[in-house]
Amino acid sequence: MGTDMVNRSAVEVTTPREIAANSGIVMLCVTTSEVVESLIYGVDGILAGIKEDAVVIDFGTSIPASTRKIGADLAAKDAGMVDAPLGRTPTHAKDGLLNIMAAGDMDTFEKVKPVLDVPGENVFHLGELGAGHVTKLINNVMGMTTACTMSQAFVVADRAEINKQQLFDIMSTGPSRLPFMGFCKNYAVDGLSDLGFSINNASKDLDYFVKL
Repeated sequence: MGTDMVNRSAVEVTTPREIAANSGIVMLCVTTSEVVESLIYGVDGILAGIKEDAVVIDFGTSIPASTRKIGADLAAKDAGMVDAPLGRTPTHAKDGLLNIMAAGDMDTFEKVKPVLDVPGENVFHLGELGAGHVTKLINNVMGMTTACTMSQAFVVADRAEINKQQLFDIMSTGPSRLPFMGFCKNYAVDGLSDLGFSINNASKDLDYFVKL
């Protein structure tokens, strides 16, 4: 942590346990459920240091069953949990315009709602703990399937020597028009990319969806 942040009243710690011991809200945004569980259950993990009435928020895309188990173990220590996976793009994140698919006990959700409103333009409460991660997995598989189908259309057009800009113009005047078409066109036609979503993350989400 930078010295300037410490000078501005930030508390520097070295373990997840210390983070939990010094925080009313612990926010996680990591790659996999395995990483989340390691942060929660490690010897110096969050569960070991969590305070009564504190809340853990998981912003990542995790396995719902794992989320529910963690939530139950936190509840045994009189702490709460909200799963709050994120939708939209890195650009939306930068501008505080994310969709947040939150779930968990309503009182716990209301407690952290002002925090969720900072990065989120649309903050949804979807029900019991785990419902956010279920919704996120469905959302991601739908989005990835759509993006793959549209990308394939541009590949076929390229190989068939059909003008890709014209293909986009034609498809975008009909019911196939979706924001994903614009994302795919940015890459396939204009050579740009603003999705910012890795193949590794896509593969992980598909694996979690199959497990679901």
